[in-house]
Amino acid sequence: MKKFLIALGVLTVVVLGGGMLLPAEVVIERTGQINASADIVFSQVNNLKAWEAWDPWHAREPEMGGSVYTGPEEGPGATHCWDSEHPEIGKGCMAISESEASSYVKTDLVFDGRDSAHGGFNFNESEEGVTTVVWSMEMNMGMAPWNRIFGLFFDGMLGPDFEYGLAHLKEVCEAVPVEEPKEYPIAISYVTVGEQLIYSIRDSATTFEIGEKLGQMYGEIMAHMAATGGEAAGQPFAIWHNYDPGGYNHIEAGIPANETVEGTGRVKEGLIEAGNAVMGIHKGSYHEEAASYDAIEEYMSDNGYQQVGPPWEIYVTDPIAVPDTAEWITHIFFRVEPQ
Repeated sequence: MKKFLIALGVLTVVVLGGGMLLPAEVVIERTGQINASADIVFSQVNNLKAWEAWDPWHAREPEMGGSVYTGPEEGPGATHCWDSEHPEIGKGCMAISESEASSYVKTDLVFDGRDSAHGGFNFNESEEGVTTVVWSMEMNMGMAPWNRIFGLFFDGMLGPDFEYGLAHLKEVCEAVPVEEPKEYPIAISYVTVGEQLIYSIRDSATTFEIGEKLGQMYGEIMAHMAATGGEAAGQPFAIWHNYDPGGYNHIEAGIPANETVEGTGRVKEGLIEAGNAVMGIHKGSYHEEAASYDAIEEYMSDNGYQQVGPPWEIYVTDPIAVPDTAEWITHIFFRVEPQ
């Protein structure tokens, strides 16, 4: 008996000593692929109420005991607490601590009588529209050797739950109807405009005088650039400070430059500031631009962009080199900011 007790003591020391050598941090991680956009997947994870449709714990107990949702409906601060008699669920709370749209969701999880755990979901959408989801959880087992030894079994205990959850998250997300993107009569996109040095002239003209006035202003600007050794850095443009089909239009004709010096006469040196804009590509005569402007304004309204400055046009096609008006390309810009 004495030898047995000695052996048991030695075994206990070995086990406890071995436990101390184990890492305190336990990480469980599973990955799944979902044929849906990251936006859709994110929306199902960032709303804790939506978890009822796919998480493994609601599958065990659909009417989870003591279930209470507090805080915002989604995002940081959203909290779900429960008090279940189910032996595999128990009592606890989970809260979203941080989230970034279509990128990640972080959670804090506390079980009654245990240390907290930190969970996370990361989303990565491919060009083909397939989203890779990584679901992970980290827990610190503390200094106690037995707790660290117990941590060795966590992956085997919780890993299957994560796999179940990802499989059912996949079913839920892939069943969400996908809205077809709205089509517009011209190509329209949200772009970033870089800072650009310019020479420009401001003037007013009736609708019938615009073409002639623009020609005069571009001529003066090019004469100034030739006299000062300036070089154009792009196609000519016009900023429409005010447009009145039945009256006078306040326009600013300009040419981008690699560098500028002080202007002469009506020519002023200036700068187009960097920022965000909505750009539409108009193809055809300048007299047919009204429909393109309407399409751009509709796009801005649909996507929640607010115009913050006058629109401007870049005349990509040289009318002299390409006399066929049907082939003329004009880039139309509206500087915007989110509403």
